[in-house]
Amino acid sequence: MTFRSFYFLCLLLVTVNLCRGDGENSADKSASTRIVGGTLAYAGEYPAQISLQKRNRFPFCGGTLIDASHVLTAAHCCTTQTGVVNGPSTYFLMGNSLTVPPQISLSNQTRDATHVFVHPYYNSNTMANDVAVIRVSPPFTFNTTIRSATRTPSRPPSNSNCSVAGWGTTSTDGAASSSLRRVNVLTIDHTRCNRAYGNIHPTGMICAGTVEGGKDSCQGDSGGGLYCGNYVVGIVSFGATCGDARFPGVYTSIAAYNDWIDSTLVWSGGSHYDIPTPRPGGASTIFVSLYVIAFGVYIMLVLR
Repeated sequence: MTFRSFYFLCLLLVTVNLCRGDGENSADKSASTRIVGGTLAYAGEYPAQISLQKRNRFPFCGGTLIDASHVLTAAHCCTTQTGVVNGPSTYFLMGNSLTVPPQISLSNQTRDATHVFVHPYYNSNTMANDVAVIRVSPPFTFNTTIRSATRTPSRPPSNSNCSVAGWGTTSTDGAASSSLRRVNVLTIDHTRCNRAYGNIHPTGMICAGTVEGGKDSCQGDSGGGLYCGNYVVGIVSFGATCGDARFPGVYTSIAAYNDWIDSTLVWSGGSHYDIPTPRPGGASTIFVSLYVIAFGVYIMLVLR
């Protein structure tokens, strides 16, 4: 499986040829980086859409504005490959724009992060609890084309008509888009999705795609919102590939985390570095295992 951000993919490049993005150290499980099978979004169609960017303005993930000072995104967009939460100085957040660098809309609003909240039980091995909230300052200014999304109070039923937007690639291993794109998808029955992946949490994850394939989120779309009706219901998390009917996209189910999300909105315990961080067990062990294997092979070659 592959993540849907550009942000932690290249660590393995020196040991196995798995790097499929332009990111630096993300743990993303998706196979490409942009909306697949979609069309260009128009101004105000996704008013809560946020672009997460590195300080050099490199866009690597998406997010959803849930109030003027908080952006909902994926935990894997906010952590290193070993599960360490990135500091707020890592991020530059941009809203009210249909384009990302090198093309920038004159109407865009940019903000700095002050706090990064990652779910304390996020697990980069299973992708369980792949949810995070970034606090910004100053707050975004709402108008007709930028405003917060309403979180769903309940999980959407199977076959719900939904949509997702992002600046990711339009095909597996493709190039990223500088223009916001959107695509319609259907929520997929849990049993069918679990057959494809084998570890889909019945309440914490939602799957979405189409029966015929060809429509999906992809790398670079990670952290963005899945919208069904008037609610944002999911967060782009991972997938085995992009647009493959056999492997629908997997999203964090927002309804399962509303209480935790609410707690971050009112948290006032100090600076970012006072925030409780994910348990050590949530850090991915696959990277450690690969280094151990590589070191073992090296020793055997030396001792021959």
